[in-house]
Amino acid sequence: MDPGSNTQTLTPSNSDGSQSKQRPPATITEDEVLETVNMHKRFCMPSVAPGVEVTDLPNFDDITQYEVSEEVQERLWANEVARLLDIVNNHALLAFEGSAALAIDSKNSYEILADMADHVWQAVNIATYDGQSILASHCKELFKVDILQSSRVVLDYLCDKEEEDDAFDNSGEAMPHYSREDFFNFVNYLTAALAQMLCSATDGKSFHLHILAHLAKLSTKVKVVSTRLQECAQISIDNGIPDRKIPIPNQHNVRGRQDGNPRMGKGFGHLDLDIEPLLEGMQGLQGEPAPLESSSKKDSMRGIYFLQCAKYRHAFFNLLAFILVPLRGTNKLMRKSVTSYELCSMVYGTGFERFRTLVYQDQEHDFSGTSDVSIINCARSSFDMLAKAIQLVQTSISKHHQPTATTPSSPGGMDSQLKSVGTRVSWSYAHDEHIDEGLPTRHPLILKSMSHVITVMIPFIMTSPMIVCSVSDFITMAIYTELQDEREKNPIKPRAVGKYTAFFCLTTAKYDAAQRSRGPDEPSSLSKALMRRDNLFSGKQLADIGRGATFPLGPGQAPWQASDDDQTTPERIQRHQLELDDFSNMMKAWVLEEKGVMVRCRLYVSMLMLLCAVLVAGGVSIGVAVGERITGVDPFNITTYCWVLAAFVLLVAKSVRVQNWPWNDFLHGRVLCKSVSELSSVTGVNEQLILAKLLQDESISVLQTRGPYNTVFSRKSEDGFSIDRPLSTWTMLLSGLIMIEVDSARGRSLVCLDLRRATKFEVIKNICAYSTEGDEFIHCARLPNEKGQERHGDPNRIRLDKGGMVWLRALGFYGNKNAQFI
Repeated sequence: MDPGSNTQTLTPSNSDGSQSKQRPPATITEDEVLETVNMHKRFCMPSVAPGVEVTDLPNFDDITQYEVSEEVQERLWANEVARLLDIVNNHALLAFEGSAALAIDSKNSYEILADMADHVWQAVNIATYDGQSILASHCKELFKVDILQSSRVVLDYLCDKEEEDDAFDNSGEAMPHYSREDFFNFVNYLTAALAQMLCSATDGKSFHLHILAHLAKLSTKVKVVSTRLQECAQISIDNGIPDRKIPIPNQHNVRGRQDGNPRMGKGFGHLDLDIEPLLEGMQGLQGEPAPLESSSKKDSMRGIYFLQCAKYRHAFFNLLAFILVPLRGTNKLMRKSVTSYELCSMVYGTGFERFRTLVYQDQEHDFSGTSDVSIINCARSSFDMLAKAIQLVQTSISKHHQPTATTPSSPGGMDSQLKSVGTRVSWSYAHDEHIDEGLPTRHPLILKSMSHVITVMIPFIMTSPMIVCSVSDFITMAIYTELQDEREKNPIKPRAVGKYTAFFCLTTAKYDAAQRSRGPDEPSSLSKALMRRDNLFSGKQLADIGRGATFPLGPGQAPWQASDDDQTTPERIQRHQLELDDFSNMMKAWVLEEKGVMVRCRLYVSMLMLLCAVLVAGGVSIGVAVGERITGVDPFNITTYCWVLAAFVLLVAKSVRVQNWPWNDFLHGRVLCKSVSELSSVTGVNEQLILAKLLQDESISVLQTRGPYNTVFSRKSEDGFSIDRPLSTWTMLLSGLIMIEVDSARGRSLVCLDLRRATKFEVIKNICAYSTEGDEFIHCARLPNEKGQERHGDPNRIRLDKGGMVWLRALGFYGNKNAQFI
């Protein structure tokens, strides 16, 4: 295939020596998975209670109450287990195969996708309600009343809904409906993607067994109840825990979980992974003999069974919520499709060691990210799966040579409903030895089929920091709640991966056209943000941001049409990265103290002392050599002058670079710099590089800072190190401080997406919900150069503050590369 014909720059996943060579897990057979599926019939744990079996356990995800016989249930479970096990063991390339109704990425097709996602979500809520009812009756320690109540809202809505409620949209037009075959294929693809992603991210036989077993049962239940959602919702309510028996939770604790979780969003914050009750349960079930003395062994076995089921079910419901909500819309009780959007996920290097940072933009214009090493490693399996999905779609398109995505004209508004919305994907992906090759991103690959869009979109959403963080928490929970015997035989371990960079963008023609019409300093989407790809290293100088030409070429622009400057960008990027490495090695010798930065300057002191010694010795030698040869002149006056000159040079040289230099430090060849300007003067290092270094190491140093420009620093003191130079846009971005432009009551404002080193998760939502507790943000209350307003001050000097901030909507990434933040 012509390498210039697409955007792709993909390194085959099996060429990597770490994550990408999928190491086969310990051999798992279908019988072992089925045994885990049926563990409610016979549950035993020899490491906890040898010779004890429990056979009277409730069956989570039981479908016999929905008029399915026990025999059919067993057969359905076996089919699902065989399907998922084959996908995980053979590392199959996954693709969604839809019917003719999904042949084109039209508005109708997006409505069908939203409809399928909505019905999966409703079916998942039925499974959630059933499971919480079981926990409420049998294991109150693991029961979560807020989850039960939230799923009950959805079930009540289903029971009260009229059949024609979903037949028409807001404009009165008939809504398209999916076929049962498409729905089952969608569920198959969704569960297969989850199974493959989780099993490729972590080793551990018991972990893989429970992943496959619980997914198989959940997939079966979703398919069964989806055929009669209203009827099954009523059955679930009738068979569930009676309303009068629902325990009333501690209101303070409930409010804390709902309001305090930074990942709460889209109205589904009740599905957060809260491992504390699970860990508390484990303390009473393993490691200590006391619990077994006070209760029967069978009671302890029942507790372990409920713990095993609860932790995997909580994780799956949490992940499914984060995947389905973007597809169906953020309203709990009403679906809404979006055909003008951009999904963008990017991993780029920040700081001097180029720590990986993941930044993500979703359809709702929420911007999130993480810079935690373990979470970035966990995201690798999602990016690998996404890259393979794009490869599969690309191969399919080139093989079938699909015509332009148009359909015969229809009268009225139906024509616009059936036309392609121009969905396209751009990407570049590299890891390890390919990471510094300056891989290009060219014009996008057109996805003409909705089946292709779904194939790409599901793994794309799985690269979201919210999902990746949830997966990382889930793995941590599984490790900490693993029984000692299993931990010794086959421990759960996250797979180690090397460094990688990624850029993936899925967008539609309407959204892309709107972005291209914006000016260079206007807020932009993530795909056109200043830190996109290696743009931070493509400027003329090291601390400059590159030009906009490093963004993707236009649809009609060929690679040879790029300017000479663009063609030299890879060489410039590599040169600047080497320069940054040299500065980083130099800065490793610096010692960051509480009040300043101690720097070695023996060469400077030695040269100064040598100069003074020459002046002193020269003065003495002149006095001795001249003697009485010059009548009326005391030659030792010349010596005195030389000594005075040496003292003057010494004092000036000692004070010209720093305000205070104690003699002890001077004679030992070191100097304590108390400000950015002093440190730059002593070392010759660019002030912006110094600021970037201080920001990078703040979390691991004891340095305290003071003004006037230290707003973005966390550790402050009145007599600390002075940040006396403003920060540039380049410094902010290199440090992981990304400014988002928002609309507020005062006009245009800025809010900082803080992704500095080791940040677990941060999000700037499109619509900021007012909180009584008040989240604190680094922000600019009002931009100085807002259009239509009177200018006040230098438009490039942005005054930052830290505190509460409320905004109406997020507009995009701040695009002024010449800004100075004060």
